[in-house]
Amino acid sequence: MDLENKFCEQLISQYRKRRYKLKLSQPQVDQIIGIADGLTAKWEIGYRKPTLFNAFAWAESLDCDLILKPRKKYK
Repeated sequence: MDLENKFCEQLISQYRKRRYKLKLSQPQVDQIIGIADGLTAKWEIGYRKPTLFNAFAWAESLDCDLILKPRKKYK
């Protein structure tokens, strides 16, 4: 799996699921973050990729933390 597909599958799908759980529309998320109308929709369908800052703001809008989690323990 290439990195772009992995990004969409692993991260963007989590954002979408969380937005559904909170019963927020894409335009509501756009407004909370303060981004252009329709940008959340473009991220969710993979037409555009959020910047790191926007990914952080998106997580904040969904009352989540954006964290790095190691896959393996290194000695």
